[in-house]
Amino acid sequence: MDRFQKKYIEEAQDLIISLETSLLLVEKEKENPELVEEVFRVMHSLKGGSSMFGFEKISDLTHNLESAYDIIRTEKIPITDELLDISFLAVDQLKQLLAQGNSLNAETAEKQKKMLENIQHVLENLEVKDENQKNNAQTLTNISKINSQATFLIKFKPKDDIFDNGTNPLYILDELATDSRIKLFVNVSTLPELQALNETQCYTSWSIIISGKYTDEDIANIFIFIEDDAEITITLLAEQNLFENNDFLELINSDVIDLDKIINFNKKKKEEIVVKQTDVGKQLKNKINEVSISSVRVDSEKLDSLLNIVSEIVTNQARLNLLIEENTKNTALINITEDFNKLSRQLRDIAFDISLVPLESILVRFKRLVRDLASEQNKLIDFKTEGVETELDKTIIEHLVSPIMHTIRNSIDHGIETKEERLAKGKPEVGKIILKAFHSGPNVIVQIHDDGRGIDPKIILKKAIDKEFVLPNTKMTDKQIINLIFKAGFTTASKVTDISGRGVGMDVVKRKIDEIRGEVEIDSIVGEGTTITIKLPLTLSIIDGLLIEINNTKFILPLPEVRKIFEIEHSKTVKNFNELIVYQGEQIPYVYLRKEFDIFTDPPELERVIIINYEGKKVGLVVDNVLGEYQAVLKPLGYFFRKQEFISGASIFGDGTVSLVLDTNKIIKLFSKKNQQLIQ
Repeated sequence: MDRFQKKYIEEAQDLIISLETSLLLVEKEKENPELVEEVFRVMHSLKGGSSMFGFEKISDLTHNLESAYDIIRTEKIPITDELLDISFLAVDQLKQLLAQGNSLNAETAEKQKKMLENIQHVLENLEVKDENQKNNAQTLTNISKINSQATFLIKFKPKDDIFDNGTNPLYILDELATDSRIKLFVNVSTLPELQALNETQCYTSWSIIISGKYTDEDIANIFIFIEDDAEITITLLAEQNLFENNDFLELINSDVIDLDKIINFNKKKKEEIVVKQTDVGKQLKNKINEVSISSVRVDSEKLDSLLNIVSEIVTNQARLNLLIEENTKNTALINITEDFNKLSRQLRDIAFDISLVPLESILVRFKRLVRDLASEQNKLIDFKTEGVETELDKTIIEHLVSPIMHTIRNSIDHGIETKEERLAKGKPEVGKIILKAFHSGPNVIVQIHDDGRGIDPKIILKKAIDKEFVLPNTKMTDKQIINLIFKAGFTTASKVTDISGRGVGMDVVKRKIDEIRGEVEIDSIVGEGTTITIKLPLTLSIIDGLLIEINNTKFILPLPEVRKIFEIEHSKTVKNFNELIVYQGEQIPYVYLRKEFDIFTDPPELERVIIINYEGKKVGLVVDNVLGEYQAVLKPLGYFFRKQEFISGASIFGDGTVSLVLDTNKIIKLFSKKNQQLIQ
């Protein structure tokens, strides 16, 4: 039972996300009947599955709320703000009910009681106020009922072992009987003799004639949670209610039932009616996800295990390569190793692709945040997205939720002005927040932009001096001043609120982004707005690296950052006052790593310069030697390296030795303070 309840919970979570997304769309287009139908459909699916798997509290809540939306859709009236507000609160409640089942804590139980009372209040007051509108709505309703009535034949044959997962087929039959005419024919032809009867097996199947305001998709959704546990076909008998036809009633109420005659009944009467067969499994899969035919749901723990195994394969591959170097005479072994290297790289790439998740998968919670906070602060905000189909490692996505939430909160609280302020400044009364994502080389860039009041460096500097973050008369650029908001405990808020003022906002953003080897920057123009730019790696597990050497110690650099490598005489680096190298007629600033790492042994006469792409500019890193490419499996750092920001992690070689993985961007930032050409 636990396994099937887990499946239900996963499906229900998807449905709740779909419900929340649909409600956000309905709020913008309150008179769009298709969106209201989608909300109703999702609630209907939730109700059916929850009662089947014992989540009675979810069934109660969705049943009552579904009734309100049924009135909205059948009476063709606009949805009310009161119902929308309750619906959003119901989404939050559904998440709690899904987590707690029927064993609710006191707070959730009280919310459930209050929620049901509020829904009942809405149902009692949900009516068309204007009489002309009411008459018009009634006319539309009658036409709709004429057009939407249809009669179907459903063949429902549960599998023998359907009881093993806790499913009760009678719940499905009960769900079908809601708001519809129905006739059931029970088939027990497979029922064995009493002595051979197994009480844990299901021997019963049904033929069901049903008429109501259904499409074949609506009926298919009722079977959404048992599509793999039963054989189900749906046949459209007529596009009207055959229960109003006396000849048809006589046919289905006779002592001997002939299903072929029932199927062909209306076909004989009217040639234009076409019999339509629907395979429920295919119907549901196409409805839920257009690409789900070629995809499967995978438990995240299994995916993590796969990535760990791939990492171990890469590590052992390094060991194998080391052995081959020591046994170069065996040609066959060399060829096998080369093939293994290719296959392991392909396996690595496929495993990474599987673990990638689109940014839009976490988008609904940001839309909900904007909606709730904007309403709370009486601000008008238009939240737009661009490029949210961009994919990232699922672990990075999980760590990205909190930083983006903090950033959007700050944009709403500190950035976007009130309607009155914006109009006084000559701005549109509706503020804008734009979430944009795109690829940039080996990284993904996520930007959050608002067109609010911007960040004033003068105010930031004054607060920083008052709080003794910096000394008075300290010379700082505007960018350096703005970056002070990343300091722990720094805030410009004059009072503490539920949203901000405690100084734990932007420093949390920076810390969370640092944890996933990312970077965050702020650009702001007073009066025009602020842009937060987050630069992220594609993955956290394995990188293509460049193996380098300094004083016989091996380090790894991320290969995608490397543009060129060339030799240079040591004398041209050590005696260079400006720390600039002329290469192919271009002056390139550089960082001499021997010096920065405090290595004082004799350097080689010829050193290597590795050109790195840094913020659109070329910067050189001078090292002793370049050993070649290397697939690095990243391991977390120990205690002694925890404060070394320019070290991303460590990797283990085939011989068991450890090499540190360097973060080129942070090396350049850290070691270029004396040379402003690198950072300006």
